[in-house]
Amino acid sequence: MQIQTSSNTKTYILIAFSLAIVLMLGFVFSIENQPKKTQQKVAKQNDRSVIKTSSVDIANLIKSNTSYLYKDENLFVFATQEGIVPKITFAYKAPLSFREINDLVYIHIFLNDPKVIKTPFYNMTFKAPKLTDTINVDGQQYVLLTKPLLSLPFKDGVIPFKEIKHINLGRFHRKKGRSLDLKQLRIDENKTKKSITKILVPQNANKPDASGFKTIIAYAKESKFKKIRSKRNEALQKGILLTEDKDFIKGEIQLDSEDRLKTAFRLKGDWIDHLNREEQWSYRFVIKDDKTLLGMRKFSIQHPETRKYQWEWLFNKVIKDEGIIGLRYDFVYFKQYIENKNAVAYIDNKLMALEESFDKILIENNQKREGIIIAFDESML
Repeated sequence: MQIQTSSNTKTYILIAFSLAIVLMLGFVFSIENQPKKTQQKVAKQNDRSVIKTSSVDIANLIKSNTSYLYKDENLFVFATQEGIVPKITFAYKAPLSFREINDLVYIHIFLNDPKVIKTPFYNMTFKAPKLTDTINVDGQQYVLLTKPLLSLPFKDGVIPFKEIKHINLGRFHRKKGRSLDLKQLRIDENKTKKSITKILVPQNANKPDASGFKTIIAYAKESKFKKIRSKRNEALQKGILLTEDKDFIKGEIQLDSEDRLKTAFRLKGDWIDHLNREEQWSYRFVIKDDKTLLGMRKFSIQHPETRKYQWEWLFNKVIKDEGIIGLRYDFVYFKQYIENKNAVAYIDNKLMALEESFDKILIENNQKREGIIIAFDESML
């Protein structure tokens, strides 16, 4: 039996099919013609690396060797901000190693208020993009890897630096482990005169203490500082510290937010009361390049107990008031950063005593004419 379809039925089917096509095309066009604002919002959610670093700013920071979160022989890490978008930038010295190119990147963000994200930290783990953004600093090429700190739970989709307690970041391979592991990088908003970008520096690294004491920060490479540790261990075994000129190591020193100065320093103090604490060891500093710190070229930093706390300060004040040559003596907060290839060790020595050493500047500061300074030869003791 053959069923015949009437012409009216065919017409209805054709009309319905045509309407379906029209509706489908209308839906497609409506999506494509949505306002650009909606498209940008979707792009921000799906591609969180669309904002590029200002190469000029990063080049200036590398050249001035300042305002970095971390630095070693091959890498700088900066925290910068353009508009409302905070970013973390890795600046690798070219050429890059295989793992520097291929390892995954992680940034763990610990917030002042963890309740915002309901987890201990906010995890950003991602594959490094093709590293094509490069800069040249004094003939050395650097390759940049930048990650904006974007997250939907926050206002405007960004994680403001002021909400961050500290960050951990690094690189890793799922089978080979971590090639870079930096922990508790604390950040505080500051502006540098050498860049138009807002820069973050280690928290309280160069901020005068609230109690009014000045802050002195010493910087050294781990490869150099191990000589200091070795000398201390030797002194603890012998019960006395015997020093010589070759004990000095190179480093840098900084007063509050002033520029860093080149210095050489070593342990000081004959007896081990200068060295028997886990931290707060005694040091002798010599400022280089005809510079001075607080008007002094040579000075010591030591635990106040080694000089009977405030009594040494009072003694020097009294003899200077009586016209006798006295030392400049004060109390400062003393901090150290020991830079290793994969980390920066931070030593907070807290309140220490600053004591001027014997130098012609000492004579001038006491309004005396330059003359001979006689000292004992301690090598004969």
